[in-house]
Amino acid sequence: MLARTRLLTVMGAGGVGKTRLALEAAARLAPRYPEGVFCCDLTPIAEPGLVPGSLAAAFGLTPEAGTAALRDRLGGARALLVADNCEHLREAAAAAIADLLVAAPGLSILATSRERLRLPAETAWTLPSLTPDDGLELLATRTAARAPGFRIGAGNLGALEEICRRVDGLPLALELAAARLAILAPEEVARLLHDTLGLLTGGEGVPRHRTMRKALEWSVRLLELQACDDLWQLSVFPARFTLDGAAAVLDAPATEALERLAALSDASLLVSEPASPEAQFRLLEPVRQFAAERLTQSGRTEAMRRHAQHVLSVSEWVGRNVFGVRRQSEALDSFELHLSDIRQAVEWSLLHEPPWAAQIMGWTGFVWEVTYRVREAVGLMRRSERHAGSAVDRARLLVRLGSILDRLLDDDAVQDAFRRALEAARQADDPRELGFALAFVANNPGPGDEPLKLIAEALSIADREGDRLLELFARFLHAQVHGDLGHEEECRVELEKSRAIAQELGEEFLLSQIFASLISGCLRDGNNSTARRYLRMALKGAGEHPDWATTGALVYMSAALAARSGRPEAGLRLVGAIKRWQSETGLSVYQHHRASKDYDAMSTARAAVTAVKAEAALQAGEAMKRAEAIALARSLVEERPERPDDHLTRRELEIARLVASGLSNKEIAARLHRSVRTVEGHVERVLRKLELRSRVGIGTWAIERGLLRARCLDSATVRSADWARLRCTLLKLIQKSV
Repeated sequence: MLARTRLLTVMGAGGVGKTRLALEAAARLAPRYPEGVFCCDLTPIAEPGLVPGSLAAAFGLTPEAGTAALRDRLGGARALLVADNCEHLREAAAAAIADLLVAAPGLSILATSRERLRLPAETAWTLPSLTPDDGLELLATRTAARAPGFRIGAGNLGALEEICRRVDGLPLALELAAARLAILAPEEVARLLHDTLGLLTGGEGVPRHRTMRKALEWSVRLLELQACDDLWQLSVFPARFTLDGAAAVLDAPATEALERLAALSDASLLVSEPASPEAQFRLLEPVRQFAAERLTQSGRTEAMRRHAQHVLSVSEWVGRNVFGVRRQSEALDSFELHLSDIRQAVEWSLLHEPPWAAQIMGWTGFVWEVTYRVREAVGLMRRSERHAGSAVDRARLLVRLGSILDRLLDDDAVQDAFRRALEAARQADDPRELGFALAFVANNPGPGDEPLKLIAEALSIADREGDRLLELFARFLHAQVHGDLGHEEECRVELEKSRAIAQELGEEFLLSQIFASLISGCLRDGNNSTARRYLRMALKGAGEHPDWATTGALVYMSAALAARSGRPEAGLRLVGAIKRWQSETGLSVYQHHRASKDYDAMSTARAAVTAVKAEAALQAGEAMKRAEAIALARSLVEERPERPDDHLTRRELEIARLVASGLSNKEIAARLHRSVRTVEGHVERVLRKLELRSRVGIGTWAIERGLLRARCLDSATVRSADWARLRCTLLKLIQKSV
């Protein structure tokens, strides 16, 4: 059927095996889809507005990327998407799937749902129950897995066939029955099923739907009272959960909670999924929905309260470990695992415990930014902010909100958020949050020297508290303040200090942004060799964390460097890849590292090749995936290009040394007995060959290559700014050699 339609919806009752069949079919058919097979489980999604982002994330796009991003991601290439469990969001899923089919002509979609999506292009097929023979085989296999001595024989065949008939061949119902056959005789199980399912006469709905519900009711009736209660309470988890989460919701020690989970697992009502660093559990979706109905009918709310409290605890742990410690990957993994819980807990808290919502969003705020769920986060934060129960909660939330709004380039809203954050932070008794507020406010231009005063106060707090993470943030933002004020040397010094702290703390996310700023400065100054060295270090970890914007900036800078180093076509391929990258992520790679005309990779590379070659290189780049673009960038910066000075004539080398010594063109002309016009021509050729912008760049280049001895530096003839730059470079080289 998939060969004849682009949208196939597999329908059927809960427990009939739609998901298992779809995933198995996708695995077997993978060779037909060269662009790949992608899967999206919509089960934990509660809000219709989150459906498009969830589908986009399945393709490796940011959750806020649009259909245009998918068009650029797939083009006309053949790919398959499995959209699982669409029924509870049918209209939203149908609309999103319709958009995907239009955007990507080569995409096929295999959906599972309890009803049709009702799209014109849809082919709907109802998955039948197992045949009697297949049902009997599954029942025997699953029972033998629990009771190795179990066999089908003349004595129990009739009872087993009756069981298969009673549950209408539903695989999940047979799994439930197998759990009981491990401890009860087949005849007894058949009799119990007859007592329960025999009530199915008449009534509304699809018979298999009613059969599944009755099978669940029968299975639950055989549980002890404690196990039933546990099942209802665990239904508060919208997706997978950990042992710690179960213990929190069940209000029991971990060892006791594990025993209670085992009881549900033995009854085939709970699935255990080994994972690293800790096991995960989940209720099968038909079971979870059934249990959630029972919990709602009971009118009990303590399970939802304990769930929200657990999410608040997890959120605080994530917030404390996402920056400044070597557990960033664990924190990000924990956020992704608990994302559905966080969404649910925030919505519940807004109705029942509003201050908790502000705390959850405050603690996780930076992680929403790192994983680029910025628009969703802004909505939740704005709804939560007015409910903050304390000044520190409000300050924490507003700082994160301002940082996210900065990603969206909403300057007025950014300044308002940071201003209110600072007001709240000054009322709170939390040095770190006050320091954060001061540093972020300073990074938004203020009158006179106010930004520098705010940064100084933040650094003073960091020093007093011994808070290295706060110092890292403050120095990095201090560098940006200096950059905005045109203090290039001070900016570079602060960036180097920030880099040292980030490497000390193992802080990868901020380190990549620091590298991007350093490289940007080097390219702007024409210091290609140092830019290459920084890029080598920065690209080693690129792609291993989700800061797509900064990683994209690093790739763009690699393109600029390639264009300057005699590899214009390779640079244009990277520029093309960045174009695709921007469409996939939905953001400009230069929202924070804004492209400078001084190192416009596109213009530099185009000027070096024919129009035909340039267009071909750009098109080849647009066909590259992000991982391929990063790999190409790494290979380009690892290459050792010819030294630019190999192409300088002896006279040009002499001119370069004299320029680096601080002599003017007139003074060089007098020393070499040449006309000023001739010297000017030599200087222009040196700048062009070395791909530099200024005479200061020539001085730095000469010192780094050992072409200029210290005694050649005549401080009387070097302007103070130039002398400071050259002196700093020379000191760095001396320190490195020591």
